[in-house]
Amino acid sequence: LEVLLKVLALFQAASPQSHWQLDIAGSGEPAYLASLQKLAAQLNLTHRCRWLGHVQGEAKTSLLQQADWFLLPSAAENFGIAVVEALAAGTPVIVSPQVAVAELIEGAGAGLVCSSEPEALCLVLRRHDQGPSSAMRLAARSLAETTFSWSSIADQLETRYRRMLSPPSVP
Repeated sequence: LEVLLKVLALFQAASPQSHWQLDIAGSGEPAYLASLQKLAAQLNLTHRCRWLGHVQGEAKTSLLQQADWFLLPSAAENFGIAVVEALAAGTPVIVSPQVAVAELIEGAGAGLVCSSEPEALCLVLRRHDQGPSSAMRLAARSLAETTFSWSSIADQLETRYRRMLSPPSVP
C-alpha cells in the first residue's frame, strides 16, 4: 500500500484533472493503518482515499464490481486471492510481475502487468485513465470462471489424480 500511495501521488501531480478515488478495504494492525493514513496525508491524498475497514459478502462483491481497477503492486505475492476475487467480479487488475497469477492475467487479457516502480505504474495509470475496456472486463470474469472456479479446480484436480494413478506407459 505504501507503494500504491506513492504512485497515486505521482499520478495526481501528473493528471490533476483526473477523477479517481482509492478504496482501501481490509483491516490490520492499528499502528500500520495509522502509518498509511499519515502517509496519505503527507502525500496530499486524504481527500482521495476511503478507508473502509473489513468488507465482506455482498458489500465486497459490489465494491469490486464498481471499481475500474484492482491494483496490487506487490513485491512478493504467492497467489493473490484478492486478485482472483476482483477478476470474478469482472474487475480487471493491475499487478506486478511478482504476483503469482500475473502471467495468467496477461495471457488472458484480464488486466495489466507492470513493474511496481512508482514511475512505471504511474505511466500505466495515465495511459489507462479512462478505465479498462469492456473486453478486458469480460476477460477478467472469464479467467476467473475457467481457471479459478470450484468446478474448474475440481476438473484440474481430477485430471492430475488420474495421471498419477495411471500406470506408466512402456516404451
